[in-house]
Amino acid sequence: MKIFKNKFFIIALSLALFLTVLTSTLFIMGKGDVFRNIANIVATPFRYVGIKISESIDGFSRYFKNIDELYDENQRLESEIKGLESENAELVGAKEENERLRKYLGIIKTYPSLKLLDAFIIGESGDNHITFFTLNRGSGDGVKLGMPIINEIGLVGSVCEVGYNFCRVRVISEASSGVGAYVKRSGEVGVISGIVPNEDGKTCILEYIDENADIKVGDIV
Repeated sequence: MKIFKNKFFIIALSLALFLTVLTSTLFIMGKGDVFRNIANIVATPFRYVGIKISESIDGFSRYFKNIDELYDENQRLESEIKGLESENAELVGAKEENERLRKYLGIIKTYPSLKLLDAFIIGESGDNHITFFTLNRGSGDGVKLGMPIINEIGLVGSVCEVGYNFCRVRVISEASSGVGAYVKRSGEVGVISGIVPNEDGKTCILEYIDENADIKVGDIV
């Protein structure tokens, strides 16, 4: 049979027979202790290898356990980061809302005789600069054509189109815009018209005023 032609098998079988005969002989001769010593000597390297293999397996187990712990820790930290990001977004939103309300209260104090309605920009249009924008207020809120739009700085523009829940605003710097105005210091009156911004950064002009009108650079209009 081919199995007996295998050199390794023949050597292993011969060694097994030798050890069997040797063991029997030693026990018959009362030399069992010698056999045990020989067996221990032969087994020691294998025991050492077995211990190292066991330690390696235990090391791998601890390694994969550490990976699982790190993964769990990473998931926990990611969850905390998302929570902190959400809290930060809420704080930023609250800060922006407080700033908006502060400006709105400032406008109320500046124009105590006016009935004001707050609104948000929901759309913009224009080429190189904004000339029209859309607000989230309309006829359902009492908005009408020609109503002025102001912010904490001053006049922004006027309503040029009204829908039920929106209105379109023409900004004061738009070329077709025109609104009555006066110089705060001298009381001179005229009309502010929009122009295309030029190299000097001008966005509107005060027209229809007397050539000898008392107007100086820096006057508030």
